[in-house]
Amino acid sequence: MAESFNGLMKVAAQRFDRSAALFNRTVQSPNIHFIHVPPGTTGVNAVQEPGIFDAAEMPLARYVFLKDQNDSFTAVPVFPDRLMIHQYVYTKKDSGIKTMSDLRGKNVLLTGYWVTASFWHRAILQEEYGINTNEINWHVTGPELDHRQTYPADLNIQVTPGPFQGMELLLEGKVDALMTESSPPMSKEAQEVITRVIPDVFQVQRRWVAQNKFHPIVHLIVVRKEAIERWPDFGFEICKAYDEAKRQAYLSLQNERYTSLPFMREYLDDALESSGDDPWAYGLNANKAELMKFLELAQTQGMTKRKIEINELFDLRSLEYQFKARLKTGSTTDGGSIPNASI
Repeated sequence: MAESFNGLMKVAAQRFDRSAALFNRTVQSPNIHFIHVPPGTTGVNAVQEPGIFDAAEMPLARYVFLKDQNDSFTAVPVFPDRLMIHQYVYTKKDSGIKTMSDLRGKNVLLTGYWVTASFWHRAILQEEYGINTNEINWHVTGPELDHRQTYPADLNIQVTPGPFQGMELLLEGKVDALMTESSPPMSKEAQEVITRVIPDVFQVQRRWVAQNKFHPIVHLIVVRKEAIERWPDFGFEICKAYDEAKRQAYLSLQNERYTSLPFMREYLDDALESSGDDPWAYGLNANKAELMKFLELAQTQGMTKRKIEINELFDLRSLEYQFKARLKTGSTTDGGSIPNASI
């Protein structure tokens, strides 16, 4: 049973279609103020300082590191951001790199060695192509965000200063390949010389999802333990708010005319076939295998000193919330544009 609470909690998060309703205030959550913090700013980091934010969207890798450091945080099973990362491996067309296997012994740039996407990049290299982490000369564009983070002694990692996504360093020939976490902007000239290392990448990603049964998590919602102590239902209410925001996003997506993409219906039908009726799943049960995989990677790749157990990650009260939002095969409309369906 929910306990009454008269205060106001502040949550810093990014704005996606699945979270937009939190910032549009179409989700009723009177005791929680959701504050949009754009990517690339220091706002989300401020949750690590008392008195600024009570909860925040945070990279999964950073949270797992904080748990290893015994910092005073817990989390709720809401995962606002996921990323298929095969598509973000680039090289120059004249580099001689034709497959991922050709990266052995090469200079490869990451946006950050302990960035969440980089764990998945390294896992794919090792598990699918047999390349160990110590068989690549790693480059990063700057130091890690937490000064307590160090690198395994057997790795060759050097800081090569440059823009975060690093495309300029690849174009200048300072590295042989780039593994990033988004599509870097490229000029027309750059597009003529840059190529993906995996040419049939979208088919590869489909096969990977079919085999692994998950879409890699990169962010989750982290809560200060002192905030849970002040309001024990805080985590539960965050789950409730995010579930409603996702429900509203799914309703919009269900009407292919709402989105400005000409082949949206085809994509929606394909997403339902490949990922089911909740392609952006929240909750522990739906994500348990993936989280256990990531915790294993965190230890074997050397970020954590011990294997963090999955039961250490989440606020127990938040685990009681049952997520309900589902994507349907179609929608009824009012006036041809407004979704009018329910879960």
